Amino acid sequence: RILFCFLFATLFGHASDAQEPGAGFSNTLGMKFAPVPGTTVLFAVNETRVSDYEAMLKGGSYEWTFKPHFEQGGDHPVVGINLQDALAFCNWLTQTEREQGRIKPNQGYRLPTNTEWSAAAGLSAERKEDVSTEERLQETMKFPWGAQWPPPVMVANLQEKEIEGYTDGFPFTAPVGSFQPSPEGLNDVSGN
Repeated sequence: RILFCFLFATLFGHASDAQEPGAGFSNTLGMKFAPVPGTTVLFAVNETRVSDYEAMLKGGSYEWTFKPHFEQGGDHPVVGINLQDALAFCNWLTQTEREQGRIKPNQGYRLPTNTEWSAAAGLSAERKEDVSTEERLQETMKFPWGAQWPPPVMVANLQEKEIEGYTDGFPFTAPVGSFQPSPEGLNDVSGN
């Protein structure tokens, strides 16, 4: 459900550290992380940007040559990655920040699980324990922006030509954080 086009990273292992409950975190790339109810990890508030991914590639230890057919700036989400590419990024970032003493040995970066991703997308079934069958059924008819279809204008960067009447102003990817964030401050959960 998650990855192959865009990469959201999570920081795990923070619960045992001396951070204040609910506190966020920023890493050496300037990626910001925030807590999400129903999870024990911190979520990147944006997809991994082109500039973040390029930082890994500059080290020369990972080869990746994909170039999209459209222009992207450093603040756009990296595209064209597969699971191996995403794992390489998380592993590189973990190793780099451990060596710099930025994160502790019990911390690291990884992809969210399906359950964590569902919680980040706002599904209450993943955020609380006492969810009724009716609530679970209703959630199957929701999108990250709510139950409305087609989506409200400017809710996310979606494929305009495939959704009649929808517009977001971007023919391809948009700079991360161009749309209204989730209540937890996560950007582009609906898509980019």
